[in-house]
Amino acid sequence: MLTIDPVKIELGYGLVPMADATQGGDLLTRIQVIRQQTATKMGFIVPVIRIVDNMRLRPNEYRVMLREAEIVRYELMPDHFLAMNPGLVEEEIEGIPTQEPAFGLQAMWVSRANRDRAERAGYTLVEPS
Repeated sequence: MLTIDPVKIELGYGLVPMADATQGGDLLTRIQVIRQQTATKMGFIVPVIRIVDNMRLRPNEYRVMLREAEIVRYELMPDHFLAMNPGLVEEEIEGIPTQEPAFGLQAMWVSRANRDRAERAGYTLVEPS
């Protein structure tokens, strides 16, 4: 019998360290916390999410599969932070333009060296994992 994962996240090889605790990755812990919070706050039990590598994806690309159907595909910059302007930014900073994957908002990838400057300027920063 063929087993189909209810939810699966496939990672390009450049993102595998984010899921590997021996390399400092915290993706599995973050997913576990989100599953617990969803169950506690909403009473909805999210099924186990399987994380696998996929050599056919670009190195920093991931995709989320729901019963083997792709529901989202996005590319991350694992050595940067995703910076979003919540409407309060007082100073523009340097970054690589992108689109925030959950809501489609304009955002930019900011280097770790510019992290503090981005926070002081009023950007909301999100870690890649």
